[in-house]
Amino acid sequence: MEGIQYPEASLTHEIIGAAMEVHRIFGPGLLKIIYQAALEFELQARGLHADSQRTLNVKYKDRMIGKFKADLVVEEKDHPTNAQYYKIPQFADRG
Repeated sequence: MEGIQYPEASLTHEIIGAAMEVHRIFGPGLLKIIYQAALEFELQARGLHADSQRTLNVKYKDRMIGKFKADLVVEEKDHPTNAQYYKIPQFADRG
């Protein structure tokens, strides 16, 4: 993967590093909510903005068609990076 450029590469690197740190400390076997809280803490400790259980509006061709509850949104800009999915800007906006 070295040398490959993609949008938000450094942010993705930080998110993966934070997730690996949480896993290193806790290991397997806990409830999702525990890992989520620890990951949110770890991301914030690294100076990133992380927001859990955020509701995002889902748009299709400029029409709001529903809502989506994201587990964790990290560093929201024009397109938040979510630990669960990558939002496509034309499909969703802040809820």
